[in-house]
Amino acid sequence: MNEKKIISALTNGDTNALKQVYHHYRQPFILWSAARFSHLDKTVIEDVYSDLVLDFYENIRKGKYKKQASIKTYLFTLGRNKLINITKKNAMHYTKETAIVSDLERRTTVNPIREQQLGENKAIVQEMMGELCSDCQRVLTLFYYHNLSMSEIAE
Repeated sequence: MNEKKIISALTNGDTNALKQVYHHYRQPFILWSAARFSHLDKTVIEDVYSDLVLDFYENIRKGKYKKQASIKTYLFTLGRNKLINITKKNAMHYTKETAIVSDLERRTTVNPIREQQLGENKAIVQEMMGELCSDCQRVLTLFYYHNLSMSEIAE
């Protein structure tokens, strides 16, 4: 059946013509999509194909298909747009998920080198504080640990 007859049959609600379109372009679309969207699972591509054939049918029934492109070109364009949207959605989800995991790892992971450096720094500060007079120790403690301003400490 040529494309004009297929469009005419689909316009009149002929589901046999829809089955023809579905089976005729299914394998070429899946192969084409798998080559260009190799990061997507084959079942996603198959689901997209099923959806786009139904969208194509609805577009014909509503008069949105203007016959400016062949059925194959029209289907592949619809499919490409759907696959691009899925890819974008997955990328946003992956980016957010990666950021969350990274943040959690940063918060919960113990870094032995960092812990050792903090321990060494703490020991150095305690040693140096011990060498200061009691008034200097008190001023530094009030400033750094109690977050008082110098004017508050002076009072």
